[in-house]
Amino acid sequence: MTLSRRHATAVVALQLAGVLACADAKLPTAATESELRAALTVEAQSQLDAEGRFVLALQAPGEISESDAKQLAIAWWRSTVGFVRPVAERDRGAKIHADDLQPCPRAYYAVSAYEPTAEHIDPLIQKMTASRWLVGLCYGGTQEVLVAVSALAGDARTHEGRISAPGLHNFFFFGVPVGGRIPVAPEDAAVTASMRTGTLVAAAPRLLLRSRPFSAANAVWDVSLANDVLLRTAQGSASRRATSVLVGHFQGWRQPAVGLRRDTRGPNDGRETVRLAPLRRASASERSAALSRRPDFVSDVDPVTKEN
Repeated sequence: MTLSRRHATAVVALQLAGVLACADAKLPTAATESELRAALTVEAQSQLDAEGRFVLALQAPGEISESDAKQLAIAWWRSTVGFVRPVAERDRGAKIHADDLQPCPRAYYAVSAYEPTAEHIDPLIQKMTASRWLVGLCYGGTQEVLVAVSALAGDARTHEGRISAPGLHNFFFFGVPVGGRIPVAPEDAAVTASMRTGTLVAAAPRLLLRSRPFSAANAVWDVSLANDVLLRTAQGSASRRATSVLVGHFQGWRQPAVGLRRDTRGPNDGRETVRLAPLRRASASERSAALSRRPDFVSDVDPVTKEN
């Protein structure tokens, strides 16, 4: 899933274009609390809250909060639903309860693949490559839509439960295929990683956005392991030792897979030129900037199995 179609649809919808509420019904995770604790080291268990859920990293200074992201996501959906619903329903493979969706109980902060940009970088490129809040929209405890909100969406505004000033590159959407959840819960990611590798998980997972052209729906959990393990890629190439694995939807949308980063560093030593195509009401010339990928960035992922 790439970026261009979703952003284009969102821009058109908001150029044409009640009440905010937060659903508190719990989304059950596939893993029970006992299964989760059995998959964690003592240190990792200390990072669970009273409800048996990981306490995850918060946004960076100057970025919007989880509460802000939920408010913007549902306001954006209600403002654009007439335009984006057909695309979301094609993604989902079923009708969406468009008028009855509410933010799912938890939103997840996904870290950008790129280092924070300098002030002289084009602000639209900053937005396009920033970290994002992944907000699920639920009906009756089932996630039907994902809305990814830029962590730099401080310029977006709401009025009476709808978006009054959307900004640019603040929103991305995806219809969640029936039976899936995007992203998988971090607790499920930890249990999946432990089961597939045969070792304990050492810390709360971190959600990472993959570098362009992958979209926010392709974000993966980076899961640290208590011991290094010998893993073989699904293609049967040479085995690799790893102290962490990636868990996410890179082999279909219904069940998470486990994988390793594929080394995609080229001669630019982690630098990447990001280009922004001309947008309506923007400059007619293409914008571009050379950005540095984070040391732990993810692009392509190789699915793995444990070496016997």
